[in-house]
Amino acid sequence: MEEEVSHIEWSAVWSVLKKRWVWIVCATLAVTLLAGLLTAFVFNDGKDVYTLSFDLFCPSGTEVLPDGRAFSAQSLVYAENLQNVKDGNEAFASLDIAALSAGGLTLTDNAAADNAQGAAGARWTLTAKESGFASYEQANAFMFAVAESFVALVTESLEERDETAWEEDLARASDYDEYISVLQGQYRAVLAEYDALIATRAYADHKTDGLTVAQHRARAAGNAEARLAALQNEQNIYAYVLGDTDHAVLVQARELERERDVNADKISALQEALAQLLEKYAQAGLSASQMDTFESFHADIAALTQRNVELESRIEKLYTSIGYEKSGAEWIKGEGQLLAAPAAFTGELQALRAEIGSATQTLTGVRKDVYARFTRAETAQAQAQVTAGGANVYLISAAAAVIAAGVACMFFALAGYRKQLLEEESLAAGTEKEKKQTSQEKEAAAQAAADIAEKGGEKPL
Repeated sequence: MEEEVSHIEWSAVWSVLKKRWVWIVCATLAVTLLAGLLTAFVFNDGKDVYTLSFDLFCPSGTEVLPDGRAFSAQSLVYAENLQNVKDGNEAFASLDIAALSAGGLTLTDNAAADNAQGAAGARWTLTAKESGFASYEQANAFMFAVAESFVALVTESLEERDETAWEEDLARASDYDEYISVLQGQYRAVLAEYDALIATRAYADHKTDGLTVAQHRARAAGNAEARLAALQNEQNIYAYVLGDTDHAVLVQARELERERDVNADKISALQEALAQLLEKYAQAGLSASQMDTFESFHADIAALTQRNVELESRIEKLYTSIGYEKSGAEWIKGEGQLLAAPAAFTGELQALRAEIGSATQTLTGVRKDVYARFTRAETAQAQAQVTAGGANVYLISAAAAVIAAGVACMFFALAGYRKQLLEEESLAAGTEKEKKQTSQEKEAAAQAAADIAEKGGEKPL
């Protein structure tokens, strides 16, 4: 028995497998089919990935919104923006925004990632998990809506621009110098924005109300710069007083004086505190944090001192504009004759204000029209692409086929090996018996022939 189990009779194994090849093939095919179906429709269910590549275009660029706020394309997949997109279409009512913003929907900057997967070289790619949506159609529509929400964000930013800040500055102007300066600032801001637009040929040639952007810029320029310069020169010579009485100027001057005095008290308090700290730590080495504290004291003192220098200049200008003179630390009413601005001066000033206001209003309309025409999200494909997720069905099926065939072969080999050996041994024993019997028969026949020959007097051959 020990000799029988000391080695494997591979011929017996092969004989068993040949007898059971149909069962082995059937078992392998069944397992392969089952593994493929389970992988495709059970284990991989909900694991597909949808991608949509696109580019963003806007006259102000894709890093700054029209109102000056910084913009990052990644904000398109922030929860706030996704919620706005969802609220804009009832077809998205079932979406879980928390899950989408937590990784169910991501945005890749193909330029930064050096990603060659961006369709047709598009800068941005949205990637969505199938599990986050009820259907491909819903995912496709939502991804397009997210990309196009950039246009809504730009439009909202345009509406939030403050177009009246310069007029508020005019209302607060304390003298004609400041008034003229505000007008000059707004005039130059209008021309600068036109220049930024016409730097791109497509924007320069775009027409609004029958005129190109370049033509609107020429109209806005006019000769306002020279007229404002003339008014400033006249003001420098005659120092006209803004207002009918001294009261408004005195109120402004005294408000500035109060701010100056408060700043002076703050400076004194900071200097005293700094001196105490220096005395306390004079004998010990200073740590890095203590050094930072001293630096902050010095910075605050410097800022307040600079502010007071500016305040003193404005206070002096206000008092001198109404004929006051400085006596020691006090301002007293002088003997100088104050001049009210003549009608020609104020009339020209108001005419320029109206022209600059009209140019600002026109620019607002031109800007909105240009942004509406050239702001867009341009997708690189007609529909979101589907990429199979989860395990590879073909690889799993192939692996299952190999394993199933191996297991089936082992099963049938183990089950039939002993029986096959017994059959072969039995067959071998029968064959040996037949050979022995045949040999005996031959010997008997030879003996009989010899006997016959001996009786007949012949020697056997």
